[in-house]
Parts: sequence; structure tokens; C-alpha cells
Amino acid sequence: MQNRWKSKVFWVAVATNLITIGTLTGLWAEIGWDPNTVTQVIMLVINTAVTIFGLSNNPTNKNGY
Repeated sequence: MQNRWKSKVFWVAVATNLITIGTLTGLWAEIGWDPNTVTQVIMLVINTAVTIFGLSNNPTNKNGY
């Protein structure tokens, strides 16, 4: 059984929700960050991660990704 607190997917989901909450509540604007810039940086990180996963994916390996 996998421990949820040690799961990378769990922590990415938590971080994504916190960033979204910060954007929707105007927190980023209050501390002086441009919300559009925060959104663009997050999209860049997600896009890069998905691209790396896609390039390193091996569909013929049943035990890995």
C-alpha cells in the first residue's frame, strides 16, 4: 500500500490547488506579483513536464512508464 503523503502526484496536486487559490483570491497581486506572469510560469512548468514525460515514455515496457 502506497503512503499518500509520500506520493509526488499528491504534492503536485496540492501545489496546483494552492497556486489556483492564490490566483483566484488575488493573493499574487497583493504581494506584488503579476497574476498573468504566475499563470504563464506555471503553464511553462507543466508543459515542460508533460513534454519530458512524453519523450521518455516507452509504451512497450509494461513495468515502467
